[in-house]
Amino acid sequence: MERPLTLVLVEGHAAIRAALAYRLQRQTSVRLLAAVADIPAALAVIAALCPDLVLFEPKTTARHAVSALAALLATGCPVVVWTSSLTVGEEMLLLRTGATAVLLKGVPLQALVHELRRAV
Repeated sequence: MERPLTLVLVEGHAAIRAALAYRLQRQTSVRLLAAVADIPAALAVIAALCPDLVLFEPKTTARHAVSALAALLATGCPVVVWTSSLTVGEEMLLLRTGATAVLLKGVPLQALVHELRRAV
């Protein structure tokens, strides 16, 4: 059996963060190390715990998504963007900045986990 993927979730909405954290914790292939609300907390947790991957919601956690993404990427961790909506231009900008993947929040949990595993 493959070792669980270690993950930090960065999501600004408390209810969504709690719901996704609960769902991810029930997955044997994922080990959620932390679920945080903002970039400074994410950077501290990433530095302390060295996750395999960061799942980042830019619209609820950062005023400037690209600079926040760049700060997360500077830690050396791959970052998957997970958001409710975006334009093609926004998606391309996030991918050019270095996001490993850009996913919409409507993706089913098993598909999300599959994409997270592919990202590392």
